[in-house]
Amino acid sequence: MKRLIYKNLLKWKANKDKKPLILEGARQVGKTYIVSEFAKNEYKKFAYINFDNVNINVLNIFKEDLNVDRILLALSAEVGFKIDEDTLVFFDEIQNCEEAISSLKYFSEYKIKINVIVAGSLLGLSYNKHIGFPVGKVEFLKLYPLNFKEFLLANNEDILVESIENRDYEILKFSKSKLINYFKIFTFVGGMPEVVKEYILNKDFNAVKKIQNDILHSYNLDFSKHSDKNKLDKVRMTFNSIPSQLAKENKKFKYSDIKKGGRASDFEYAIEFLRNAGIIHIVNNVNKIQIPLSSYKNYGQFKIYLLDIGLLSNMNHIEQNIINDMDKIFVEYKGQLAEQFVLNELIAEGFENIFYYRDEFGKVEIDFMIEKNECIVPIEVKSGINLRAKSFNNFIEKYRVKKAIRYSLADYKENEIIEDVPLYTI
Repeated sequence: MKRLIYKNLLKWKANKDKKPLILEGARQVGKTYIVSEFAKNEYKKFAYINFDNVNINVLNIFKEDLNVDRILLALSAEVGFKIDEDTLVFFDEIQNCEEAISSLKYFSEYKIKINVIVAGSLLGLSYNKHIGFPVGKVEFLKLYPLNFKEFLLANNEDILVESIENRDYEILKFSKSKLINYFKIFTFVGGMPEVVKEYILNKDFNAVKKIQNDILHSYNLDFSKHSDKNKLDKVRMTFNSIPSQLAKENKKFKYSDIKKGGRASDFEYAIEFLRNAGIIHIVNNVNKIQIPLSSYKNYGQFKIYLLDIGLLSNMNHIEQNIINDMDKIFVEYKGQLAEQFVLNELIAEGFENIFYYRDEFGKVEIDFMIEKNECIVPIEVKSGINLRAKSFNNFIEKYRVKKAIRYSLADYKENEIIEDVPLYTI
């Protein structure tokens, strides 16, 4: 399965001054798979250490001291070959060994550049102050579920992806029906690698739904493993409330929608927990339209989205027979799936500071806003082909916006300010 993050891994490998790489991402987004593929293709040797199921001897290697010479010698004995510059060392589920996390500092400073990648839920890092985290001694990459382009690549549609990347909208018009069909399927299947693999191999939507259910169940089990037991119910309640929160006309997250009388103090931990797990994305409102938007973030007003559109469809109990009725999907679910899709695509393309705008009277709302080339770019998400957007146009005029984007199922069109882009070519 082709993952676009692969080129970033190649850049990391080529850097002579590289540091150990922490590959972040929620469970089951494919971290172990992509590192294994990277090792197989780019290195002579692969030393895989999974701290979820290692024997006590491996744990003791790190508990004795953090001398890299001794650690490498001991790990070489464990894997059965000498670990050197031609080896990719992969510490998986590293959160289960605090000393291994601390050792990354010394790997970074070691006389020989040992190629080290680590992954894991890393949930404990934010809450356990006893871990000597190697600040400034590591690099970070984030892996998300497959985005739409990666889904097309998994379906061997390389030419379509090339046309999207080259913005060949005239050519894409000829493939419109095919792209919309893939888009419908992606709305149901999503981008979790195991789910995509099942769809590619068998085209069995019932099996797809079962794997999604298994992933959601495993997340719930993970909550109980890592979360404070006294707060576990609130984590689950918060997570399970997300589809209904997004189904509202105003998708602003409300604590009282989780539980009657609920307040921020009751659920702040749960939201932070889910964000650290990589399971949710938070989009804050801004109370002023000025660069940098992050300076005007309203911490008390935000929307919460899931990491994957397929999991959101599953939690909404969307059945496969609705796939052929795109209007019903988007109208019945008040555009939440279209917004979820756009947000996931923006994040996968590297946009991290994404906000929305809603005025104090609730009359003007912009779905998303990003900064590009020192300009604020408002983004409108439409579920169908109806492009009427009085609020959007008023916002553009009021704030003298230089560039705006509107995603919909309509064909590509561009005027001086607004660029209309088909959702399936984002």
